[in-house]
Amino acid sequence: MTLINGSLFRLINFCLLSLFIGFSGFAQQKSLTIKNETSRDWKGHVAEIPWSEVTMGWKPDMAKLIVTASDGKQVPFQLETRGEGKVKNLLVLVSVKADASLKLVAMHVKYTAFPAKTFARYVPRCYEDFVWKNDVMAFRAYGKALESAQ
Repeated sequence: MTLINGSLFRLINFCLLSLFIGFSGFAQQKSLTIKNETSRDWKGHVAEIPWSEVTMGWKPDMAKLIVTASDGKQVPFQLETRGEGKVKNLLVLVSVKADASLKLVAMHVKYTAFPAKTFARYVPRCYEDFVWKNDVMAFRAYGKALESAQ
């Protein structure tokens, strides 16, 4: 009788522990892996993860979503909609050695902003030009008004 009660007790504890671990992992975070299968290192590379892969078995709360690397540091990311209003991809800015992989974790915590790396603006005083720059280079698109300038 004691053996049955002891085994039953262990079985119930195992089931409850499994449920707890399953639900806490399901509700709080999602593990993702970025693989660099090229022969070149990626430094500041924008990797695209299909949103269907991110949401598989997990429903992210986009107001609290952050992505971290295995060292716990937050990874800059953007949700890509491609103009359709529905998220298509999770874009992450990563550095990965050649023929290596990087483990990421998407989780729900208080969101902390990361520094912007891109700036863009319309410049009407310069013949309606549009300029934009990032941390590597700058660009300028000349406006139509430049054609009639003397």
